[in-house]
Amino acid sequence: MSEPAIFVFVRDKTCRFYLDRWAGVFLFRDLIWGPDQLENWAQTTTELADWTNDIGGGVVVDYDEHKMTWYNDNGQLDVPKVADVYDRLLKNAWPEFAVSFADRGLSDLASAAGVEHPDGVEFDDEVYRAETVGEAEIEGNNEQDEDDEFEDDEDEDDQDLFDLETVLAWVTIVSQDGTIQQRTLQQLPDDLLNGDDGVLLELEKLGQTEIPPESIVGSGMWIDVGKGEIRLWGARSVRRDLVRVQEGWQGWDVQWAEGAYPDQCQLDGALGTSMSEVAALARIVPTMLSTKRFDLGMVFGVLGDKLKETAIKATGCLLMLICIPMLVLGFVTERLPAMAVSIGVVFCLAVIVFKYGEHRVRKSFSQSNSKSAGGDTSESRPVPGPLDDGERRAQLTVLLNRCGMASVDQIEPHFPDHNMLNLFD
Repeated sequence: MSEPAIFVFVRDKTCRFYLDRWAGVFLFRDLIWGPDQLENWAQTTTELADWTNDIGGGVVVDYDEHKMTWYNDNGQLDVPKVADVYDRLLKNAWPEFAVSFADRGLSDLASAAGVEHPDGVEFDDEVYRAETVGEAEIEGNNEQDEDDEFEDDEDEDDQDLFDLETVLAWVTIVSQDGTIQQRTLQQLPDDLLNGDDGVLLELEKLGQTEIPPESIVGSGMWIDVGKGEIRLWGARSVRRDLVRVQEGWQGWDVQWAEGAYPDQCQLDGALGTSMSEVAALARIVPTMLSTKRFDLGMVFGVLGDKLKETAIKATGCLLMLICIPMLVLGFVTERLPAMAVSIGVVFCLAVIVFKYGEHRVRKSFSQSNSKSAGGDTSESRPVPGPLDDGERRAQLTVLLNRCGMASVDQIEPHFPDHNMLNLFD
């Protein structure tokens, strides 16, 4: 239960390897502070003698070639517009390096570190992918095919059509006669990517939907039956699927859609709901500003609080079940004072047992957290970059200004109400 990331620094053809058991969760936050602050922080983590395959992401900083290669599978970058603004920030934070993402995952990352033919190092798409269009269908997708019983509430229905916190796939079909059909799926399924027989018919069976807002589209695809054209766009993981689509849809002109969301909207002569640069930045800036370290201690802290709350309620219910009959018995037998003393004793014993159990659980969590730390030193800083909130905010604003982007003050009103780190407040 960890998200390990490796940090490799290459100088004079010599590699130094560092490992942090939890840095893979928000690796994109750690990289944004540049090479010096990243290396200073990495040196406080666990140094390794060599490469390890037990990782989920990482970065290779090659000072000899002035190259930085990184890999991290983070859901906050699943929307292409968000990934684009992050890439601009990252390249500006590493001005003396050619920054590249490891498209083939850990295999590319290992190669950048000079690891030849690493055993078992290959990209492993751990994210579940639906096999068929039917499996990828979003619940309620067919609602617009049903009799419209609530036409007066059409505007409200449109607002509820999409979950604005769930990233989805958007598919447009241009029929032979030019008819436009819009479909939304949980993701692009295997049969669609492979061009399986009958997949277009399966798509057409789904209900017509509205054009989704850009802020929740992680992948897009349009199929022009008349022209025999397919265009694909989306996050980095979707770009890896392009070759697969080209091989599966033999006889079709399959290309990457550089115009992405606006171009797909134009097929229907619509503008859609574009995502502004500020809105895209608001998805990632809160995490960049945070100095919270996501680790097992944080998880156990939340679980411990929830467990304690549940235990208190359970103990209270148990005491009620025990004490009420005792009170009734004392009243009936006219021995109420004696029963009151007995109830007091039971209550004291319950408190002692509860506190002892709480101590044992906390001790167990503490030991588990120590073991999971993988040898990280107590001197380890929680995250790279400034730890003072004001200084961190100021440095990030400088970086944003260098990229010609809005300042933190301008972005802050657009921060989402919830983000992953807020779950642990």
